[in-house]
Amino acid sequence: MASHRGTILVISIFPFFLLLQPSCGRDIEREMTVEVKAGTEECFYETIKAGETLDVEYQVIDGGQGELDIDFYLAGQTGEILLQDLRRSEGNHRTTISEEGDYRICWDNTFSHFNTKTVFFGITVESDEDDDLWDDGLEETITAEEIYEMKIEDIKVGAIRCFYFL
Repeated sequence: MASHRGTILVISIFPFFLLLQPSCGRDIEREMTVEVKAGTEECFYETIKAGETLDVEYQVIDGGQGELDIDFYLAGQTGEILLQDLRRSEGNHRTTISEEGDYRICWDNTFSHFNTKTVFFGITVESDEDDDLWDDGLEETITAEEIYEMKIEDIKVGAIRCFYFL
């Protein structure tokens, strides 16, 4: 009987996940810590669609024996600099992308001759299309208990990420 209940539970939850699937969209979240050696730069590439929002947040968490500063820039497909910070210890940028393509996100330590910098950063790409089902009344079909369970799951995922990065 217990396995029969499990089957009924899966069958009753499955349509909910099918409904939720399109709303999950293309949101991308990445967090990483990178060492940028003295005299070098480290770049990461992200393919972003027109109309999506890019959010980049960073913080220099170790400067070796030097300052907690680094250069940051976001470059478009043709290499043009779209955003830039010079010798900052932290930064937060949010921009809506107008043209689809591969964007380069870089931390530049070429001004330093001796000190490696450790940078923690998060990159989020959000699509406005993700909110369409929610705006069209999906929130009315989700119970308070289901929202609570989703929040608990988010907390568990966050705790696992923290443990992983320790």
